[in-house]
Amino acid sequence: MPQIVLKLKGLSPPIGPYCHAVRVGDTIFLSGAVSTDARGRLVGRGDIRRQTRAVLQTFRRILRGCGATMDDVVKTLVFLTDWRHYRAYNEEYGKFFKAPYPARSTVGTTLAQEGLLLEIEAVAVRGAARTKEVITAPTSLWQDRARR
Repeated sequence: MPQIVLKLKGLSPPIGPYCHAVRVGDTIFLSGAVSTDARGRLVGRGDIRRQTRAVLQTFRRILRGCGATMDDVVKTLVFLTDWRHYRAYNEEYGKFFKAPYPARSTVGTTLAQEGLLLEIEAVAVRGAARTKEVITAPTSLWQDRARR
């Protein structure tokens, strides 16, 4: 199979030797994304909600370019610079996914660029929205708290 390179407008330029995503068959690996615009400028300084939305909107655009949707995301890894942002980030994150949610890990760390509050990477599988099997607890603390 020949190598194909898709160029999508509106993506921030990489700051190193990597690409935004790689698709192998139906599996799509999305590199860690941060809230920067097409010129590499920070979006949402000090605003975890805006930064979360910016990253997930970027993922939506990349996945669309790969013939997939956010419903095809099966795993995310989130890096937060401050645990005090967890609740707000979680609320915004939840707006981009519907049950059954992807598997997720969230870790605290520092990031490479000043002003960044989070970075997210993901794995998606085209068609997973129709075929994935999800294992989860019978109740959700997140949904219970959101109802209060």
